[in-house]
Amino acid sequence: MGKQINEREVVLEILMEITENGAYSHKILGDVLSKYQYLEKRERAFITRVVEGTLEHMIEIDYILNQISKTKVKKMKPVIRNLLRSSVYQLKYMDSVPDHAVCSEAVKLAVRKGFSGLRGYVNGVLRNVVRKMDEIEYPKEDVQRLSVKYSVPEWILSLWKKEYGEEITEKMAADFQKEKPITIRCCMNRVTPEVLKEKLEAEGAKVEAHPYLPYAFYLSDYDYLEGVVDICEKSGVHTKFIPDYSSLIPSRPYTEDLMGLPVINIRYVPLTNTGNMVIKRAMDIVGSIFGIIITSPIMLISAILVKLSSPGPVIFKQERVGLHNKPFYMYKFRSMAMQTAAEEKKGWTVRNDPRVTGIGKVLRRTSIDELPQLFNILKGDMSLVGPRPERPQFVEKFKEEIPRYMVKHQVRPGLTGWAQVNGLRGDSSIKKRIEYDIYYIENWTIGFDIKIILMTFFTGFINKNAY
Repeated sequence: MGKQINEREVVLEILMEITENGAYSHKILGDVLSKYQYLEKRERAFITRVVEGTLEHMIEIDYILNQISKTKVKKMKPVIRNLLRSSVYQLKYMDSVPDHAVCSEAVKLAVRKGFSGLRGYVNGVLRNVVRKMDEIEYPKEDVQRLSVKYSVPEWILSLWKKEYGEEITEKMAADFQKEKPITIRCCMNRVTPEVLKEKLEAEGAKVEAHPYLPYAFYLSDYDYLEGVVDICEKSGVHTKFIPDYSSLIPSRPYTEDLMGLPVINIRYVPLTNTGNMVIKRAMDIVGSIFGIIITSPIMLISAILVKLSSPGPVIFKQERVGLHNKPFYMYKFRSMAMQTAAEEKKGWTVRNDPRVTGIGKVLRRTSIDELPQLFNILKGDMSLVGPRPERPQFVEKFKEEIPRYMVKHQVRPGLTGWAQVNGLRGDSSIKKRIEYDIYYIENWTIGFDIKIILMTFFTGFINKNAY
């Protein structure tokens, strides 16, 4: 009965539903395999591999087709486009399928689908792919090259590159192409490992002992996962799935629904919620206005002292990196002698720095020099509480050296922060600061902000590392 079904035609129909009609790949593939349960195991495995492989490598496949065909992928007829995509995947990634068979079957399928006039075009494109596959040059630019090589959209790679640097970005992209083994664990009080292994093998699955856990197995050569769950349920075993993405998920992941598709978000950031953003921004506006009014006498006296202490402007403006990596100018009372831009970029302040003026030492030690940032907060560049902003040259340096450094830019930088009230400011460990910043970002509440503000009043203004 299975012989009546053409595997490649099933593949084409599934790809058409996904790419042209917006069907969810996991759902349509599962529905088709459930519908054709009488198909032989080899046929089911072929359909699954070609559909999933074509989707996983689609950016690369489309790039190859655009290099070979005069008609670009976007302008091809939908049936021909998806037929060529699935065929190129077989040619490039399935050595077990002869090239001539791929070309021949594609031509036959084009004719069956009513495109007999394009059979020569299909045959010519695929044979040129076979001949020129190894000659195709991939883009030179990093993001474009990685996008084509690993079939990851350029916009995602650009975000990753900013967050994690080029090396980690390529590792993350490559990881998406690695096959993850299905691991199952036997619930010992319900069934023995030997019995469960026997039942799975009876269903045609290949079961391999886990190298470290005597009650767990690697499962392969089994394309019907629902059947595995059914076997476990019949044995009274409670089933759980463990996604193997530990190398990519460094903190607190959570699941959410994206247009009906379950996705894993690798970091929980409460301030991406609109309601939370509005509350925090309202607190910043009210707090900054109140702060400006209360501290205005202190700021006035400080301004006079700065002006009298040394020549130069009262307010010092310095470029910093803020929310979503956007630069802004942060305000401070000038606490150093005037310097050129080149001198300023040499490094940050150290103990007994000769550039700091006499009044500047007092301002820095008491953090009064930071008070003009209340105006940055009112403008929306900063927040009352958040990770402290850094200069662009140091951001470029630290993002390559410190894992997850760029996560801090997912929220507005702050006048004070969780790291600062715990003594991490000035010449202190950047890595440790980032740990505290990420903890704040992932655990934000309005109560946490209030706690940090109160701690700032009692412990944060005067600090041994502020000089």
